Amino acid sequence: MTAIVPQPSATEVADTHLDATTQSTADSPAADPDVGGQVTVARRIVTFALHYLEMVIAMVIGMIVLGPIWNIAWPGYTARVETMAGVMALDMTVAMAAWMGLRRHSPRGIVLMSAAMVTPFVGVLAVYRLGLIPSDQVLTWSHVLMLALMALVMLLPSGHARHHRRRG
Repeated sequence: MTAIVPQPSATEVADTHLDATTQSTADSPAADPDVGGQVTVARRIVTFALHYLEMVIAMVIGMIVLGPIWNIAWPGYTARVETMAGVMALDMTVAMAAWMGLRRHSPRGIVLMSAAMVTPFVGVLAVYRLGLIPSDQVLTWSHVLMLALMALVMLLPSGHARHHRRRG
């Protein structure tokens, strides 16, 4: 008699992010029954992309929900690029951390991803204050670097997904 192996959630499959090789995992709960028990690189890429998109959606929701609160609490905060960038980074990070908490990521994983989100803003603002880039490029460069660093944290062996607590 063959044991029935429960299928993992998308987040659990995402925990195995992008191995360079396709490996036989017939006994693994992450096995893809459509390809004879192998987890394909294509499936891992799709899972990674969906997990990444989920994080971006959480960040956008954070800006949409918290932005109006800042407008009421601190009128004119957008007059300076430093405060606008700081508030935006905070809004996105708070929403992301809350979502990761709901998805049962570990505190360490949440801190890693939060650092990946805030660090680019701090660095780009430092470059701006040194006069090396104009103010109208601060948000663009901050977001580009933040998104890249978030992906990097996800891909590293010690990335945030490795600190995801299994349900069960």
